[in-house]
Amino acid sequence: MTATNEVTKPPVTFETVWVTPELAAEWIKTQEKNRPVRDRTVVQFSRDMLHGSWMNTGEPVKFDTNGHLIDGQHRLYAVVKAGIAAGVEMTVARDVPKEAMEVMDSGTKRSVSDALGLRGYANRTAVAAAARVGLSIEAEITTNASRWSHRELLEWADLHESAEEAGTLGMQIYQAVGIAPSVATFAMIKFLEIDYEDAHTFATNLVKQLGLGEKDPIRALVKRYSGTYGLSTRKLTQEEQVSLMFRAWNAWRTGVDVVRFQRASRTGAVEIPKLK
Repeated sequence: MTATNEVTKPPVTFETVWVTPELAAEWIKTQEKNRPVRDRTVVQFSRDMLHGSWMNTGEPVKFDTNGHLIDGQHRLYAVVKAGIAAGVEMTVARDVPKEAMEVMDSGTKRSVSDALGLRGYANRTAVAAAARVGLSIEAEITTNASRWSHRELLEWADLHESAEEAGTLGMQIYQAVGIAPSVATFAMIKFLEIDYEDAHTFATNLVKQLGLGEKDPIRALVKRYSGTYGLSTRKLTQEEQVSLMFRAWNAWRTGVDVVRFQRASRTGAVEIPKLK
């Protein structure tokens, strides 16, 4: 009988390493090929690291049997960008078969909405979208769904105790009036934090639209969204929608009559008023 020579592959090993910027830079140099670096992802990861909200999820940085980096480049570039001397804790896998690179990241990535669902949030999609709007409005930058990391979005939602209740009200407003769920939920979070009773009254009046006077700001807001003033011919930005809701709330709270809301911007810059 002729014996066959079988090559025994080394087992994959795992360890936890505090990865410094210097070590990350060395590891990056070992990769032979990888997908293009997404700068926005690097910025998101590095910001989480600098804010102390980065978490080792157990998903490892991977090296093949020849010691080449095959997975984890965005995390490593983020470590370099963050420049934290003490390093960042990461799980590292070595001797991963090189062929594994072809099927990495083929699973479904967990979204912010999924994470909020695991935390018990109702209307989790609306809350996740509201967090994106909230972070952008508070940072005074144009809203961009891809700008914020999962950790930042989750922390924003957790900071606002009324988020779950606001999500329910926001969806009701969306179904009745057509205001984007992200904007309606964000606005209701803010309104609930200012005055719980008034916020519920405002939402109820906006949804049911009963007994609204001709100069009621809520009626003017509804007309804006119904296309009465030709609004349906152009798409409102999220900033414009937030501005409209905030203006309607302020006018309603202070007893100011409004027949018609003018455009939030004629020059491109949208003014979002402070809430009263």
